[in-house]
Amino acid sequence: MIWRVLGVLIMFCLTCQGADSAWQDPGRSDYINLPLFFITDRKVNVDSAKSKYSYGKQVLPGKGSFDSVLTLGIEQHRTYFTGQNPAWLPAFDLEIFGNRDSFEKQGLKWRTFRGLVHGQLYSWSRAADFYSNLEAVLDRCPKKEVVIFVHGCCVDHGKAAIQAVNIQKWYRRPVLLYDWGTDSKNYYQSLVSYPRTQDRFGEFVKDLKSRLGDVRLTVVAYSVGANILKDYCQRLDQDVSGQFDDVVLLRADTNIAELEKALPDIARQSKNPVQVWVSGNDSQMLASRLLRVVTVLPRSIISVRGRRAGDTKAWLETESIEPDRYERVQILDVSQLGLGHRIPFRLLPLVARQPLKEGDIGEFSLIRPEASRSNKLDVLYAVPRN
Repeated sequence: MIWRVLGVLIMFCLTCQGADSAWQDPGRSDYINLPLFFITDRKVNVDSAKSKYSYGKQVLPGKGSFDSVLTLGIEQHRTYFTGQNPAWLPAFDLEIFGNRDSFEKQGLKWRTFRGLVHGQLYSWSRAADFYSNLEAVLDRCPKKEVVIFVHGCCVDHGKAAIQAVNIQKWYRRPVLLYDWGTDSKNYYQSLVSYPRTQDRFGEFVKDLKSRLGDVRLTVVAYSVGANILKDYCQRLDQDVSGQFDDVVLLRADTNIAELEKALPDIARQSKNPVQVWVSGNDSQMLASRLLRVVTVLPRSIISVRGRRAGDTKAWLETESIEPDRYERVQILDVSQLGLGHRIPFRLLPLVARQPLKEGDIGEFSLIRPEASRSNKLDVLYAVPRN
């Protein structure tokens, strides 16, 4: 199948990290333990006799109730951190994993390409137990905020977890990974999978909001995952608004025309302006467009041809601008960070919680050069500070 072969070759995942033997050394002061909160529609296989579990394929539609389709979980991940004993780390201590200075853990074990991960799994009917641990972390944070991270294409659970843990490490608030059933390095399968998870994502958001009350909710939807958020907002009734405090579309792998059409619906669900982060040197945005130009992907799953919304040029080349469509939308170009398709982890906590504005923020600057002004759109640029 030529489209699958090319899809694997072109849309390889640039965000995965290699194995690191130092991960397994509990005495390393430059590694910390962080919990990962997640919900997944992958099949989770549990071997009770050996206290082990593993991940299978995405549960197909019509395979049962949410209790048999969605699994909530909390895993203890070990991640590199240059500072020693950060003051915020005790907020993430959970009794289910024991003392953070000890490598003695409770619960099930899951062996990944990075080492041994310990976790606790909860069925949909046991969601209260899951949320009690999430609330324990929230109660120790300076401000109650949960980041919902919807990952992109071509990753298994392990790679999606690494991305979510890295966001949490810099954001310093609990990150709740929405882990929809993608296969590693399989673009075609990702495009087939994300429509299947739409009802599940909607039920998850509804349940989350009913349990957390006035907790601040920030959504970061990445690459193909942006389609899940886009479709969710478009399916809500017109009288429903303000589901989230902030929305960040991180290099959305969707057609520019489709996203433009959906922007009013997305903006209505965000209390602050929607942030659309784009790049002019993201090779996966170019590859995604190319796959549609040469019709490598089956017509049944490809969207309208043209530039992808995560590409800077898609916005600069937009011909017809409807003012109301962009009333509460801000565009941030991260090309000068030179990240390709990787996530700008350090930048997210600095600007995701607030409307974009010019000025120095941490080790970055947000600028609006006169030469970049367009009669159509005003784009801010993120650049490293000297």
